[in-house]
Amino acid sequence: MKEKHIRIILWSAVLLWMAVIFLFSAKNSAESQSMSDGVLNSLLTKTISGYSEMDSESQSAVIDTYSFAIRKAAHFSEYLLLGILTCLAFGRYSIRKYGKFFSPFFLCVLYAVSDEIHQYFVPGRACRAFDVMIDSTGALFGIAAVFLVTYLINRLAQNRKIK
Repeated sequence: MKEKHIRIILWSAVLLWMAVIFLFSAKNSAESQSMSDGVLNSLLTKTISGYSEMDSESQSAVIDTYSFAIRKAAHFSEYLLLGILTCLAFGRYSIRKYGKFFSPFFLCVLYAVSDEIHQYFVPGRACRAFDVMIDSTGALFGIAAVFLVTYLINRLAQNRKIK
């Protein structure tokens, strides 16, 4: 496949994932909470024995206990994937190694900031610096994962050439 086509596919994946994040952020607070609680309820049903048999008040108390962590894990995960995708996209260009790290990170942080600003205008949502930090950390882990896997693949390839 031509390099141009690979770049188009990778940047399309970046833009598509950014659109998904935007759509999640466009949900008002009630819709967002309902979606998070639904995911959490499904996880708790599978992981906590006796959860299904609890009355709804007890289930709500358990959901309230884990809700914050699940919502923040979702932020982290969304941007972890964005970090991976942007790193792969920037990696297709002849830029310095530091540029291949900082360019995707900078783009992810900018998008996290713009996402929080967007949420400020969504009913019931807020603009939080803490969420930008979680998003940026997720992106950083995604980018680091790409660098680590790339390093390991290159190292393995070198070892095979030596033998």
